[in-house]
Amino acid sequence: MKWTLKVKNFGKIKEAEIHDSSLRFIVGDNNSGKSYLMTLLWGMKEIADSANFFKPGFDLFASLINKIQYSQSLNNGEYEFRFCDYADIINRDVNLFLKNIKDEFVSRLFNFINIKIEELSINFNFDEEDKFIIRAEKDKFYGMYVNSIISMLFDMTSIYLPAARTGFMLTKGIINKAGRRVAFGNEKNQYEPFIMPILEFLDIMESVKSDIKSDNQYEKICSLIEKEMLQGILFVSDTLNNEVIYVPDLTRDRLPLRAVSAVVTEMSPLYLLLKNKSDFFNFDFICYEEPEMCLHPQLQQMMARILIRLANAGVNITATTHSDIIIQHVNNMIKLGNNSNRDELMSKYGYEKEDLIKDLDIAMYQFVENGDGTTSLEELKRGKYGFAVPTFNDALDKILEEVYDFQEGE
Repeated sequence: MKWTLKVKNFGKIKEAEIHDSSLRFIVGDNNSGKSYLMTLLWGMKEIADSANFFKPGFDLFASLINKIQYSQSLNNGEYEFRFCDYADIINRDVNLFLKNIKDEFVSRLFNFINIKIEELSINFNFDEEDKFIIRAEKDKFYGMYVNSIISMLFDMTSIYLPAARTGFMLTKGIINKAGRRVAFGNEKNQYEPFIMPILEFLDIMESVKSDIKSDNQYEKICSLIEKEMLQGILFVSDTLNNEVIYVPDLTRDRLPLRAVSAVVTEMSPLYLLLKNKSDFFNFDFICYEEPEMCLHPQLQQMMARILIRLANAGVNITATTHSDIIIQHVNNMIKLGNNSNRDELMSKYGYEKEDLIKDLDIAMYQFVENGDGTTSLEELKRGKYGFAVPTFNDALDKILEEVYDFQEGE
């Protein structure tokens, strides 16, 4: 199953269309709409809950269920549902539902009642493998079908890593968890400063425990982070109010996050989530704001390597970035995978199979200014040498022009 999300007139965003892929990058100038779109992508998982949270005034998938009841015979109480058989009806009903709840939905995501969105739609493309079997008595048929369809369409566990993650990691212990939640309860008059994905980020990071399993599927990625970026390990203390502790390789001292370098605090959320992944923190979709934050260019390249490895491990990644180094590394790994001397080059530069990625698994988008205070999202196509990002290249061309002009008179 693949999806395409469409947005119109949402904040600064005049229009945007983004497709499902293993690894997505969103680039653009500051204040162009990247975080708005990322929050919306993260919020797709909330659509399933919204089916109960909002009352749009119509029975979701009612015509679909009626059609199924007439077209399928009961076989010992079992029904097989294939999405591709009912794709048109599913897409129609999902988008009718989104049309009814779109403003309330984004207001809830952003915790701001005045935020509006003119159009929010999603189109699903199904294949033969997208199906489920349901067992239900006839009087429970409708409810179980609706819940099963919604769960299949929006069955994702998303983690949002905000650009301000260092500040949140350093202060999470003193931010009152109960106070953060009032915006989604009945206490309407209390002030709530955070958007919904940040609320969840704070809750998760406050709840992470050092329950490390030897069969962790991300152990190899964690080891790469430890060796190349942290130069040590992180763990959550069970005696210091869940304080995150850093142990450097050289001294083996135990240091709180407030006493360590920026790269350690920046990497701590991702590392702890991967290291302590369990059923409770079982995620398959990461929205990562500016993963290059506080990283030296050499470590930005390493971050790109980690993102590729995560995508190859089955984690769907969407990242906003201002780093041309991250994009160039992605281009390099595409080219390396297609190189006739791949094995020799991989050995020379220390790469492994999981460091390579195919261009079909990557999508690149750029927000462009429309000249009227709004932006539009454009998909960037891969050329002969990879993905060229105009917003990066234009800035580089400008500074190089200054270099040539300013050096001429010396």
